[in-house]
Amino acid sequence: MDGDAQSTDASVASDLQEDLVQLVVDLSRPSATPIGVDPASQVDSDAVDFRTNGWLASIVQVQGWLNLGTRMVNTSPMAGIASLASALDPLEDLIDPQAPAERPQLTDIGMELLHARCERALDLKHTFSADLESEDSNLDLATAQWFAAWEDIADDEDEEPTGPFVAKANQWSINTFASRAARGELDLAPSYQRADVWPTADAQLLIESVLRGIPLPSVIVLTPTEASGTYEIVDGKQRLTAILRFMGRHPTALRHVAELDEQYPSVGFSNLFRSDYLAFRKAYNKHTPWRLSSARERELQLPYRLRSDSKGALSGELKVLEGKYYTQVKPQRIWIAGRHTTVEDLFEIGNEYQIPVLEYSNATRRQIHEVFNLYNKQGKHLNAEEIRNAVYHNLDLMRGLLVASGDNPNLEEVAPFLRPISARISALPAMIEDYNVGTSRYKRTKLVCWIAASLLVDSTSIKGSPFRDDEPYAAPQQVDPNSAGAKSTAKLITELFDKVDADARHPLRRPATVAALADLINNAVSAHAACDAKDGSVWTPISPGDKWQELQLVATITGVALATIVKERDQTDALEDIAEKLRTVASTDPLRWQRPKKTQSRSQASYIGFVALNTMEMLGVQAHEADAALRQRFGLSGVRGHDIARSLHVWDGG
Repeated sequence: MDGDAQSTDASVASDLQEDLVQLVVDLSRPSATPIGVDPASQVDSDAVDFRTNGWLASIVQVQGWLNLGTRMVNTSPMAGIASLASALDPLEDLIDPQAPAERPQLTDIGMELLHARCERALDLKHTFSADLESEDSNLDLATAQWFAAWEDIADDEDEEPTGPFVAKANQWSINTFASRAARGELDLAPSYQRADVWPTADAQLLIESVLRGIPLPSVIVLTPTEASGTYEIVDGKQRLTAILRFMGRHPTALRHVAELDEQYPSVGFSNLFRSDYLAFRKAYNKHTPWRLSSARERELQLPYRLRSDSKGALSGELKVLEGKYYTQVKPQRIWIAGRHTTVEDLFEIGNEYQIPVLEYSNATRRQIHEVFNLYNKQGKHLNAEEIRNAVYHNLDLMRGLLVASGDNPNLEEVAPFLRPISARISALPAMIEDYNVGTSRYKRTKLVCWIAASLLVDSTSIKGSPFRDDEPYAAPQQVDPNSAGAKSTAKLITELFDKVDADARHPLRRPATVAALADLINNAVSAHAACDAKDGSVWTPISPGDKWQELQLVATITGVALATIVKERDQTDALEDIAEKLRTVASTDPLRWQRPKKTQSRSQASYIGFVALNTMEMLGVQAHEADAALRQRFGLSGVRGHDIARSLHVWDGG
């Protein structure tokens, strides 16, 4: 090997090691873990030392996240690396024969495999955390999804890649899909596809998108290799099923209607199906032994109505389409692609509305499987923070909090209005990271947005509540727990941006006001961090062992921020002054201050209300003062909601 090649190899190895250090540190950050996975111990970057056996000990600390299939042996460095190498690839010799026995190392291939494993593990750790935060998830479900993801990766690694593909980009009208489906030239359910999973509500949303002219994502098809073959739908089955059902052109529905004509030739089912679906339904219920329920319609891929309440999606001239079937709205004229056309022409001629198609051809059955897996597995679903950043990026509020959190460091281009406070907020990203908040997928932005929303948005939803957002603070009366609900974290944050987006004169549409909000959050975090969990600190009973979790963090920082805006000065000294009082309260009433085990929105809102307002009050500020200060500066206040939520006592300590 010549000198240049050796230099390149050394550079690659060095880059891998550098990346591994950060990956291991990120994997070791405290977080919830899947059932059966041992929590990782916090690893310092200096400990991941490839000149010693430190790196190997660090891998042992995070091995639970790596899902190696076996526990690493920890009796000696050689035994440890042997167990790691065997787990990475039992058929390859991955131990470097040139390394000394007392400091064993992996070969270059072994390092690449370890690096890839750690990358996958960190990605799945983030996915697990996101799954766990979902309102319709729980620890058991998130754990099952985590293990299933590792199984999928193992299956993919066992697959050997096939040869080259032939592919081209194209566009098809809706009628092209419908016609090919009717002629039996479109296979909507190839053997590798999953079963139908879309509820009718999702199908209705898609049709609303089509009617409004919103482009659909590409459909992936495999073209037939023989003249009599069919186009197989690799990706886009659910979208096409929704469209064909709405039109009454799904092959399953057409076959069923043909069978009805044979059984009941005098009724004229086919004619009714094409011309008047409401009449078809009445005839179906009258002449057949079955009742045409929505479940049976879905099973037979029969048509469905548009939504009756589309929440503004079908507005203007589209409003008349609400709650109706395709046969009822076919003559209706709509505006799409720059001109008026009928709904019937849109779906049955459709030159104005084309669906992008990627056509693969000359593929073997193995390649079909490979293509399906590629499009079904690659990439990630956007999380709530990523979607929110895209939707509200036009607002200075979104861009300001994004930059302040450190998730976008380009202040000059993205949020130049933060320039006057740039020196003060420059340490905020590092302080957030010190709380073990991850840096990927806008995690820091989520924390900052959550604090902002907790300060400014009412977290409760009370049936029959007489209160309005623009009214001054009034101490809540007795609230019936059965009438009180609460917004999820995502809805709470989204409501903040919706309020600002809907009002062009809102104070938070002014860059200076956004900068003031970022400055307030920074000041609160700075004071909070100065008293962070250490022996004898203010927060030790709340965050034992230096392991902050988001809910506790948001609740306590919100309380400090409420005091800060009223006192108009740094609260570090004030927190130190009440340290003993805080520790006493948290220690004598531990359930109230520890993170609730329940994850329902009401439990979280009640917890934040209790901890935030109690912290604020111990700092010498009353609710009406904080409410007035927030409304005067930012036009919004969440204090009344916190006071209501605090009174509900619906979490473990309530």
